Amino acid sequence: MRIVYLSLIFQMLWILPAWSSEEADEESVTNELGYVAMEGFIEGRQPVTAYLWFEPNHKGGIWVLGSLHETSPRKCTRIHGSKSKESDELSLYLSSNTHGGETIGCLEAKWNKSTETDLASLTGNLRMLKGGSSPVIQLREIKPPGSVELDYHRFEESYERSRGINTLHRQLGIAFPQITTSDPNHRAINETIRHWARYLLEDSSVTPDLTKTSPKLTEIEGVLRAELPDRSEPEQMVINRQEDIRISHVMEVLYNQNGLLCLRITTTKDLGGAHEMFYSQHLTFDLLTGSVLKANDLLNKGWKAAIAPIAADNLREQFELEAGAKLSAAGLKDEDFKLNDNFFINNEGLGFYFDPYEIAPFSLGAITPIISLHKISSLIRQGSALWRIQECQTE
Repeated sequence: MRIVYLSLIFQMLWILPAWSSEEADEESVTNELGYVAMEGFIEGRQPVTAYLWFEPNHKGGIWVLGSLHETSPRKCTRIHGSKSKESDELSLYLSSNTHGGETIGCLEAKWNKSTETDLASLTGNLRMLKGGSSPVIQLREIKPPGSVELDYHRFEESYERSRGINTLHRQLGIAFPQITTSDPNHRAINETIRHWARYLLEDSSVTPDLTKTSPKLTEIEGVLRAELPDRSEPEQMVINRQEDIRISHVMEVLYNQNGLLCLRITTTKDLGGAHEMFYSQHLTFDLLTGSVLKANDLLNKGWKAAIAPIAADNLREQFELEAGAKLSAAGLKDEDFKLNDNFFINNEGLGFYFDPYEIAPFSLGAITPIISLHKISSLIRQGSALWRIQECQTE
């Protein structure tokens, strides 16, 4: 059985939220629980960090999505499942960290919210499909230093038209976070995120012009709910054919602490072909200034050539290749491996994201080498946001 992580997010987007069109409060809460960061241990000794995102579902319960990060050995596991509103029971699936990743186990747990600290905790058992023991996992909510509170906003549009047995079904959705504080720098970040939300929905080939007035939430919803195509579409369809077109845009939090916020923007398109397509880009913000950061803002000149061999070694580790082995042994393009500019930051370090087909076949999914900051300390620009993270890690 294979469960597609982003497809679950996509399905979630088709559920209309109860949302007011009033814009008096741009930072209004749009879901019950939102984004939660947690840390703890497996079997009381193996450190683990989790990032969870909660959303209401159409059955009156709550979707739970996110990721589980183990540090020794380094491993990231996707989480998706549900929580009942009537109880504290969580039923979660675990899958490998790739698009369309294979289900590898489940987590049955209990969720508790302290009335004294207003912080949540989670306790449960990990059960892997390969068998073996069912280790206990214990997590508690944390407020990482230099982090911000986030609310998620989501909009969707779906319609279906038929002519005889011909059916045309289209769905479009978007989900993105907004910082809840009134800090001017944080408001600037919110405006940039909304610029990108409109840009994604308009499917524009021009990068958002951040000097223009940022769209309000109602404007973003208006773009999504724009006038539908001509009603004659079903008549132009091939006889005895069904068309199901789905497009989603999801902004996922990868890092939110030490004065830095990193988002992964994933677009998934199912246009009725052999398989759906997906691609990702990233936004990294300095929470202290509100600026969008580029790799050159964080790293010294010549960083690409210097980091490329370290990233290649990380890929050999991920694909369990011998030191110095050709990356082609794992199915990757091996000749003159180079880094792109699609970088991201998470708890594991500095990463680079290669879309399917960019350096590997679709079957391998996205390729994401991640380098620990201590391995590239000499390349980190002094005084940069990445420098701050490195200083926090060494304290």
